[in-house]
Amino acid sequence: MSYLTLSDGQKLYYEDKGRGPDTLVMLHGWTSSHEVYSQAEKNPWLSAAQTAEKETGGV
Repeated sequence: MSYLTLSDGQKLYYEDKGRGPDTLVMLHGWTSSHEVYSQAEKNPWLSAAQTAEKETGGV
């Protein structure tokens, strides 16, 4: 697991996935968790993004 420690000592969990020069930061709302993004089959936008990445080789 990867964490970023803030100046006040709080730790933020993050995942670094994919490759390439572009960065997309996805933040969930306070009523959910990072797991919402691992359920691409239930989220048409994420499913389309993953399909596009596979077709272009992540470019």
